[in-house]
Amino acid sequence: MTIMIYTKDNKTINTLTKEAQLNFSKNNLDIITPKEIDDIMTFLKKNGQNIDILFFDIDFSFFNYKTLHQIEKSKKISYVVFIADNDSLLPECFCSKTRGFLKKPLTSDKYFKKTLLFLKKIIASKKNNILCYNYYGEKKSINVNDIEFIKAFGRYSNIICTNEEIFISKNIGLLEDNLCETDIVRIHKSYMININFVKKIKSRYVILLSGKILPIGAKFSKNVHNLLQNS
Repeated sequence: MTIMIYTKDNKTINTLTKEAQLNFSKNNLDIITPKEIDDIMTFLKKNGQNIDILFFDIDFSFFNYKTLHQIEKSKKISYVVFIADNDSLLPECFCSKTRGFLKKPLTSDKYFKKTLLFLKKIIASKKNNILCYNYYGEKKSINVNDIEFIKAFGRYSNIICTNEEIFISKNIGLLEDNLCETDIVRIHKSYMININFVKKIKSRYVILLSGKILPIGAKFSKNVHNLLQNS
């Protein structure tokens, strides 16, 4: 998960960082703090990383419709929360990605922790579904809980669910990144499994509830055994 905090106020950065670590998984949490508004746009253009939540302090930038439009149109930003000393600019901060407006200091804003809890819920809901395109270019929404296992096919992947198989135009490496906070784990260079569908684990393979037997790669063996034995 990636959170970007755009502000020049160190107290705001420290408060958001502390609360984000409490509310979201520390192991997969990446917090980015650009210094200038141009750094945000440069990041979006050059980096393949998506931003799950952008906290944008409008007191430290020339905030206008163009900035809001760039945030709105960016496919790499999921949600945005605006921050300011007062709410006079609140009417100018609404777009389809807006999920909150916070007043500084954040520790005095009675909606601060409620906003983070709300964000946690919608992020969790989003993680339960992955959006992708199948081999025919059709957009599909797949519930992570329905996935039994995933098999790699070069630049493509075959997702085996409880009631269907979906061949999608996304490689298994990208899927591993997308599913890092779910129960889907990599066990082999060509396979990922849903740990909730595992019946038995052996030294070199796993047996799923369906009876399918999938290999465990040497590179993933230690992590897979530790994970499954503790689940």
